[in-house]
Amino acid sequence: MKTFPFAISIFLFFNASLIAQTSYTSGGTGDWENTTTWTPNGVPGVGDTAIINTGTITLTDNVTISGLYMSAGVITGDGSITITDSLYWSGGEITFSSITSDLKPTLTIAGTAKANFNGDINIYRNIINDGEVHWSNGNMVYSNEAVFENNGVFTVEANDYLRMSRYNINHGHFRNYGSYIKLGAAINSIGIYF
Repeated sequence: MKTFPFAISIFLFFNASLIAQTSYTSGGTGDWENTTTWTPNGVPGVGDTAIINTGTITLTDNVTISGLYMSAGVITGDGSITITDSLYWSGGEITFSSITSDLKPTLTIAGTAKANFNGDINIYRNIINDGEVHWSNGNMVYSNEAVFENNGVFTVEANDYLRMSRYNINHGHFRNYGSYIKLGAAINSIGIYF
């Protein structure tokens, strides 16, 4: 697979500050707080990067991390995640434990953070962007009444068709309180409440 090394290279290039921090890679399925879920043994926290390429990680408490690289797998549970530096999301799902629960944990992209969405993304939990998001490829499918709240900069940058859609008629909102910038010749289809 040639795209994986390329994606890692891009991730490290844009996030050189992460090199001095600890990077934890998920070895499969387990609880976020369990040290054996990660290599090296430990738990990603403030200043660290979590890399998830497989399995299901259950998050029961709120966590703040510097970076998250996710190309496959699932993050579930009722804890919220705050990213302070960088997010690279090219596949997999970030969801929560109970679809019928009133508890709606969030994924927050802090004001200093930069996020890259590249691939088909399934959005099950609310996302708050206070930083910068660059969406360059794929589809964003909103489920479980998920809301993407943009308070920062959301840039759509592609020369291919991009689509925001909802799983069914009652799901998906994009609330723009910041800047929505479209670059490139791509057609953007927005099939959610905007």
